[in-house]
Amino acid sequence: MNRISSTIEILQKTRKKAFIPFITAGYPSLESTPSIVQALERAGASMIELGMPFSDPLADGPAIQESSYEALCNGATPDKVFECIKKIRSHSEVPLIIFTYSNLVFHKGIDMFMRLVQKSGGDGMIVPDVPIEESTPFIQSAHRNKLRMIQLISPLSSPERMKYIESISDDFVYCVSIMGVTGKQNKLYTRIQEYLKNVRETLTKPFMVGFGISNPEDARTIAQESDGIIVGSALISLITQYKNSSLLYEQVYQFAQKIHSSILY
Repeated sequence: MNRISSTIEILQKTRKKAFIPFITAGYPSLESTPSIVQALERAGASMIELGMPFSDPLADGPAIQESSYEALCNGATPDKVFECIKKIRSHSEVPLIIFTYSNLVFHKGIDMFMRLVQKSGGDGMIVPDVPIEESTPFIQSAHRNKLRMIQLISPLSSPERMKYIESISDDFVYCVSIMGVTGKQNKLYTRIQEYLKNVRETLTKPFMVGFGISNPEDARTIAQESDGIIVGSALISLITQYKNSSLLYEQVYQFAQKIHSSILY
């Protein structure tokens, strides 16, 4: 069974919430990425969303955009990221979801890209700039290569569209909490409480909430209304703060451990 599918099944059976951190591959360096993954896994990450650096990351806020730019300057090409995934797989079985943009996929060809993800050790894909109506070739190719394709809903998604997106999303649905780009949000739960209630009433598959979760308090309250949380910008900002420090991996571990502990109940 695919690692994502297996993990979701275990989480559902044990009634536990998913903790999915996002990091940018190649940031602060290609060499540090496997060690950051190790720290996150040790802290309790259920799976890890691994961003493939891209020059125009339209869905990402300033922190992730800057990390993507620096990673590209470090030489984090798709091929280098695939090599990085292989290194992660040499010591870890944590599920890896590759977050990328369609231009990078088209550059290699959909089938070739999916094949490289699978061969390197990736488990699934998120391609946020592909319209649902044009997603069939991506989904079919992912499935041919034993990958899972995760789809996104947003506050603008009608109940009917949510149900359709749910029907073509593998294992779980990525619930974008707010319109706009990723990044820290003030009073996030208060702003999205009604939206999360509507999502819960509409979907039957698990859904994970991302965009704007930056602290244990938000993580706890949002996990209570969903099946898990995705934390990206706050983690990237922490990595930026400690990227030149010998404390980097320990700080990543401590931050992730606090978030994970907040959703254990």
